[in-house]
Amino acid sequence: MQDRTGTDQPRMKRLTIDIPEDLHRRLKMDCAANGTKMADVVREMISQKYRNN
Repeated sequence: MQDRTGTDQPRMKRLTIDIPEDLHRRLKMDCAANGTKMADVVREMISQKYRNN
């Protein structure tokens, strides 16, 4: 699938999860400190877990 700029982008699906408040707070603080988005961090963690070896 191509986006508006003509580059290939994978199709995305939304995932909603519930996590404890303290974990959410730590993730949010870490992302703010590093200038990253929470979704990008979680997406990378999931990708690492399910990456083909």
